[in-house]
Amino acid sequence: MGEKLFHVMVVCTGNICRSPIGEGLLTHRLRDLPVLVDSAGTAAPEGVPASQHGVDVCAERGLDISKHRSRLLTRTLLGDVDLVLVMEPYHQMEILTMAPDLADRVFIITEFVGEGDEGVGDPIGAGRYAYEETYAILERLTEKADPLIREMVNAKTQAGETHS
Repeated sequence: MGEKLFHVMVVCTGNICRSPIGEGLLTHRLRDLPVLVDSAGTAAPEGVPASQHGVDVCAERGLDISKHRSRLLTRTLLGDVDLVLVMEPYHQMEILTMAPDLADRVFIITEFVGEGDEGVGDPIGAGRYAYEETYAILERLTEKADPLIREMVNAKTQAGETHS
């Protein structure tokens, strides 16, 4: 990917529903850029596969998230992030409690694209329809985030920044 890398992290609670879908969508959208997109959860068990409904809904739309395994969000994982997109306001609060120095990099995904700070609801425990709805919401939000992230990547590349 070259020497410069822009790091985007997508965060939800369990890292098995929303954030893997968001990670998959952004990875696909930004595949032509030197961008690393990954995800974690504020209360995630380690190593759990993405929700089967999420895997199925993504697969039907050409995204493969079947190899995803959940990770607990830690300060170490946030070490080199350029942008953190969270699903709900309390995820943002948890991250800022853990890493107040990241205040200018942590956004509720709806806030990041100018749609307020309500966030994206959790489909866990709901049927397939809820996952289809979540996918549609995240597809729209990541489409709106795409040019904003591209601007950030270009600014970082022009500034010649790299993480050590």
